Amino acid sequence: MICQEITLPIKSLTFWKDSTCVLRYIRNKEKRFQTFVANRLSILEQSQEAQWRYVDTTSNPADEASRGMSVDSLINDPRLTRGPRS
Repeated sequence: MICQEITLPIKSLTFWKDSTCVLRYIRNKEKRFQTFVANRLSILEQSQEAQWRYVDTTSNPADEASRGMSVDSLINDPRLTRGPRS
């Protein structure tokens, strides 16, 4: 949806997830999942497995925000503009 709404050209997309369990689900090609997990893996209908990366807690500004980080601190957090280390 964001790609359709913004006017900036986008060369590629990378998605960051802080759950190794979810990343294993995304990469699993052999097992069928129960409805709960299968519905969440529908993200692969609009993305590719190779686009997904792991982000640890210390590199994830969303973790800080969910733990009460102030808006001013979050806005000035360099992780928001440079992203986690690949």
